[in-house]
Amino acid sequence: MFPKTFLKSILLLFLLFTFSSEVYGSKPMLSSVSVPFVKNGGQMNRKVSFYARLFNGDLFVTKKGEMVYSFSSKAKGRFVIKEIISNLTPEVKGLKRVDAKVTYVKGNKIFTELPAYETVFLGAIDKGIRVHLNAYGSMEEFI
Repeated sequence: MFPKTFLKSILLLFLLFTFSSEVYGSKPMLSSVSVPFVKNGGQMNRKVSFYARLFNGDLFVTKKGEMVYSFSSKAKGRFVIKEIISNLTPEVKGLKRVDAKVTYVKGNKIFTELPAYETVFLGAIDKGIRVHLNAYGSMEEFI
């Protein structure tokens, strides 16, 4: 069975993203749009493997399989949530590559043809239990 902390984290994220469209002004119709994960080719912090630009903030996946959410609110400023899945054996990689390639400009550096993926595989938490992550307009989904 899943550890209690993992189940609590999933419940917290579900509640956070269920109400985020009202709090942050995302349009409900757009919240179900699939958002690709972009592979870090040096344009982000070296701890980041993939990132997705959600309508209400950014989702970063680290090489350790951690998920870091960065949100901004007009009323409260910027805040960050870091989620760690206990018992995860990290094996972070992109799955289901999308046709698009991303160009990212950071200062005077241009990162071109960065691959993007529909799903990120985080790793396994037990025999036969593998964790995949999909991103949508204002939420993410564990599979």
